[in-house]
Amino acid sequence: MTQMRLDRFLAEEGVGTRSEVKKLVRSGRVRVNGTEVRQPEYKIDPEKDSIELGYLNSTAHLLAFVAQEEGYFAEEGLKVTLTQFSSAGELVNGLESGKLDVAFIGSVPTLTFQSQGHDVTIIGGAMTNGHGYVIKSQFADAD
Repeated sequence: MTQMRLDRFLAEEGVGTRSEVKKLVRSGRVRVNGTEVRQPEYKIDPEKDSIELGYLNSTAHLLAFVAQEEGYFAEEGLKVTLTQFSSAGELVNGLESGKLDVAFIGSVPTLTFQSQGHDVTIIGGAMTNGHGYVIKSQFADAD
């Protein structure tokens, strides 16, 4: 695939309208390959840019492997690397340090980390038993 503007790519992926996406990018809430990008016109190659997804050695995190093996991440233009951690605390540290872009963490531990002052946000459910995708709050939509 050829390179394209970051704002165009995000808008086409349904993140928001072009103007909403430009605002999101300029606010510093978007990272490309782990690096904050604030220029909506920044050129990306969706087939080469990657996301780091942390998980625990638990059957509750099985869907990440299913998505990887079945090509669901690739269908969305995402290059995902699965990285195993030994605890939810390490996953949060990985998010806060920038080693991870996204983590699979249960909703109860995430709420506990939030109450302790960790700046993380649940962005979507992953399973019916309460696990979700979690990111640093600075990357979540302010709405």
